[in-house]
Amino acid sequence: MNLKELVIHNRSFRRFAQVPRPSRMVLEELVATARLAASGGNLQPLRYWLVDTPEACASVFPLTRWAGLLKDWNPAPSEGPTAYILVLAAKGGATPQVDAGIAMQTLLLAATELGLGGCMLGAIDRPAIKSTLGIPGDLELLYVVGLGKPAERCVLEDATDGRTGYYRTPDDVHHVPKLPLATLIANP
Repeated sequence: MNLKELVIHNRSFRRFAQVPRPSRMVLEELVATARLAASGGNLQPLRYWLVDTPEACASVFPLTRWAGLLKDWNPAPSEGPTAYILVLAAKGGATPQVDAGIAMQTLLLAATELGLGGCMLGAIDRPAIKSTLGIPGDLELLYVVGLGKPAERCVLEDATDGRTGYYRTPDDVHHVPKLPLATLIANP
């Protein structure tokens, strides 16, 4: 796939098949790709915590929230990610939010290339996840990336009347409206 095709196929998947599971080696390869991406001032403040066992995934899943625009909806535990990559940063350093965004997008593009999918999660119970996994106190948990083999269909469509809220249709297809290019370019 070329880059545009990767971006089109890289959706925020929220339901996953439970097999196959990404191996630890695959997760390490995703991080190996992300570490090559740009970093502000080349400070490289990010660290990663890999969650790859069924037991560890089951402990993280209830500490996450999914699809804020779909009120009262979360995937069922049987549809949850089969791996996670937690994005961490050393406390007290420069704000690593931009680096985290770059890294997570890079992780997900690399996962898409491998036939996997995922979702960046910021609505998470940070203290509980850190405690559950034994993450050292000097590391700040920024985000969680849920990963696995997608088990849902997501489609892109043009937004109408500026409405960009994603939604699901009765046939359980996840629709993602995108603003038309002509509305995004500010200068004529």
